[in-house]
Amino acid sequence: MGARNGWAADVEHNGVAEVRWPGPAPFCEAGDQSCEVLIVGIDARLEDQHGRLLDELSDASGHVNWLLSLIAPDVTGCVRSIDPYGETVFNSLQIDHLKAELQELRDHITDDALAASKRQYLSSFDHMQPGVVREATRNADRISTSTLLEHLAKLLALISAAEQAGPHHYVRFVGG
Repeated sequence: MGARNGWAADVEHNGVAEVRWPGPAPFCEAGDQSCEVLIVGIDARLEDQHGRLLDELSDASGHVNWLLSLIAPDVTGCVRSIDPYGETVFNSLQIDHLKAELQELRDHITDDALAASKRQYLSSFDHMQPGVVREATRNADRISTSTLLEHLAKLLALISAAEQAGPHHYVRFVGG
């Protein structure tokens, strides 16, 4: 992907979206902002028909992106359509499918699957400056199966609230 909104580069690796800003620099030292790897989260919101926010689940650590990276390649439907860079809205007719797909995803959140996803993600940084690689590794190390399962439980609770609220209630995912 090319530059967008003043960022040096938007990159998506194995479903994990991130933005590198602005760089990488020719000489990258730990703590140098030009080497910072920022993880783009995907917030989930429960809204009414007027777009009023009723509930929100923030995703500053990029949990949803990591969850998306664990989806089996043959899975299609609602979860695959979540845009990590934009907005994706699910209506009351789609919420049941979204919930079922996310419940199915729970079985794929294993230490082995997450380790494989992290290896694939980090391998894409092999050609970059050492500071970028260190920062990407730190970001990946912050994610665990327990934090993913915890975030998924909160996400499913928000979706259940939308389901119980009935027609004219929506789940909106807002990416970075």
